[in-house]
Amino acid sequence: MTATLVTPNPTYVTYAQQISKLRATLGGGNETTLTALPPYAIPFVPTAYMPASTIVAADTTNSIAFARTTDQVLHIVYLENYEWTLGALLTGGVDVWLNTPKRPYEASGTSGMKAALNGVPSLSILDGWWIEGWIEGVTGWAIEDHEDEAAEANSLYDQLEHVLLPLFYEQPQQWRRIMRSTIALNGSFFNTQRMLEQYVVNAYFPEQRITELTEEPEPALAR
Repeated sequence: MTATLVTPNPTYVTYAQQISKLRATLGGGNETTLTALPPYAIPFVPTAYMPASTIVAADTTNSIAFARTTDQVLHIVYLENYEWTLGALLTGGVDVWLNTPKRPYEASGTSGMKAALNGVPSLSILDGWWIEGWIEGVTGWAIEDHEDEAAEANSLYDQLEHVLLPLFYEQPQQWRRIMRSTIALNGSFFNTQRMLEQYVVNAYFPEQRITELTEEPEPALAR
């Protein structure tokens, strides 16, 4: 792997998805807009795993090719072969988790949940888990729903330029509060322990739950 030096203290934005489902046109397709965002530095870190039958999306490769010509203004670090170890490093080491699925095809969004446990807020299309986990400006930010991909991309860039980047660089204390609320609200709820408890109570043994609810109260409680 080749080491790449980026601007000190940048905002790291990453997304990780199966490349055949990735809409890189939202995260990296409008290169002119991205390069117009300085003085903020935004290294994009797209990662992917590819089924054998998948051809790498042209918009991703075009964005990477364009980044090589921008004289260090736009930084894109493409990490291939996304797996457990790399995923753990990313979900615990970036500043914003970007998710741009094509609605309504997001199965869940567990990478964003893992990022939340590490205090990483999401910037995402309202699909999958983010419909429940999204509290604007508290646990992260939403990309507005549009039928037109260009409109959704404009929403993404507007959020970056006018909300996320000024907040990260100019209001670090507020950014830290968002990190804490991300852990407190989403990290405490979107986890395996809560999921298994709900499966056991609501799906595997629902009759036991009904029995417990209909039992006579304890004598102390009946008084």
